[in-house]
Amino acid sequence: MQRRFYSQIQGLQVNEVKRLLLQGADPNKCIGEFGWRDNNPLLVNHHYSTLWREEKDIQIPSPDIEILNLLVDAGADINARPYVWFEVFAIDNDNIKRIKELQEYHGGLEENHEYKRDVEILISDVNKYIGALLKAGANPDALGHPYPFSHEAISKRITDKQAKKYFAQGTRAINVAIEKGIIWGSQVDLLLHYTKLDEESLKAAERSNDPAMIEKINRLWEIQQSGK
Repeated sequence: MQRRFYSQIQGLQVNEVKRLLLQGADPNKCIGEFGWRDNNPLLVNHHYSTLWREEKDIQIPSPDIEILNLLVDAGADINARPYVWFEVFAIDNDNIKRIKELQEYHGGLEENHEYKRDVEILISDVNKYIGALLKAGANPDALGHPYPFSHEAISKRITDKQAKKYFAQGTRAINVAIEKGIIWGSQVDLLLHYTKLDEESLKAAERSNDPAMIEKINRLWEIQQSGK
């Protein structure tokens, strides 16, 4: 059952996940073939990408959010891991770079409306899943750290206890989103419905090297400090 549970979550198979939960699958445990990284169903679940799908193939409602809610309703601990932080961290400017490279391969970016559309779709898909995590009660301020998700940590099969030591030294999701630049402005806006800026947010904006993001965060910081 554990192996089926893992594969059906990974494959975003809503009905099979529902069936296995009814049969007694543990919503807090997964097979963990790769150790810490995938021994937790909510980490195996991932955002549903509509980017390369034809409109007729897009599932509504999206299976990622359906599975998330099934797991939480069955008793999954929505704050066992820094789920919001991970989604913000995992999908970043490297993903946008890959879209750009693919579009360049197919004929350049000059006035390429498809490139802009694809980037918007990517960000929208990720934000929908982050929004669902937040609505389900995930802590937007749970600290995250890259190391527990690295290949080295996976190969060493680190424990939850070891991962938590890294997380205690980590960052907040809002500041990771800010550092990615203004192209992720909608993600910053989403997170700010659930959390606030801090002084590290100003530093994250500077690290983005993006004048528009720096201006946005400085303006929002002034508003927040004024209490308006």
